[in-house]
Amino acid sequence: MNKTFDCVEMKNRIQQAMREEEERIGAKTAAERRHRWLADSDDPLASWWQSLAALPDANPARLMVRDELP
Repeated sequence: MNKTFDCVEMKNRIQQAMREEEERIGAKTAAERRHRWLADSDDPLASWWQSLAALPDANPARLMVRDELP
């Protein structure tokens, strides 16, 4: 079987781009940018995140800022 799509490689590229963005603009600004995108986008991932944000006692925004994690 000849694979044409490597999801692990894609994940690694995305995470590398996110790390580079954090280094360039700072973790807090990058998290705020992602938070705005998640709140405003019609992307399936954003829709899922929005449904989590609507749950009682949910605080998914807190997960967006790495400095606040234990």
